Amino acid sequence: MTVQPTPSWLKSYAVIFVSLLAGASVVHNILKPDLTIPDLETLESKTSSESEEIGNENLELQKTATA
Repeated sequence: MTVQPTPSWLKSYAVIFVSLLAGASVVHNILKPDLTIPDLETLESKTSSESEEIGNENLELQKTATA
């Protein structure tokens, strides 16, 4: 009887890597995540307007709390 050698580390890593890519492909085909990159200008304008709204709400809350 001949003993078969165990797979080399390179083969093991190749199998793991292919399995990883196949799993990611299946998940992305099922869930279909939105991978678009938003415009920086649009993101900055939303962030600044939201922070202004939050600041205004905080001022109103502080005024009512002290009154």
